[in-house]
Amino acid sequence: MGLIIPLIVLVGFAAIIIWVADWTSGGRRYAALADLNRRLASGEIEQAEYEEKRKSAGKIRRRHNGAKRRKRPNNHTDD
Repeated sequence: MGLIIPLIVLVGFAAIIIWVADWTSGGRRYAALADLNRRLASGEIEQAEYEEKRKSAGKIRRRHNGAKRRKRPNNHTDD
C-alpha cells in the first residue's frame, strides 16, 4: 500500500515529460511545412519534390505521436 503513491507520482512525472516532448516537437513540423510552402511558392522546388517532402514530414509526426492523419477534402481548383 505504501508504494502506490510514489508509483502514481512517478507515472505522473513520466506523463508530463512525454506530453512536453510531444508538444515541443510539433512546432518543428509546422515550421518545416511553412518553409516547404515558401520554397514551392518561390519556385525553388517542384510540385513533386514538395509532395514527397510533405508526406515524409507527416510520416515522422504520425510515428511520433501514434495518431493517424485525417484526410481533408481537396478544395483546390485547377484553373
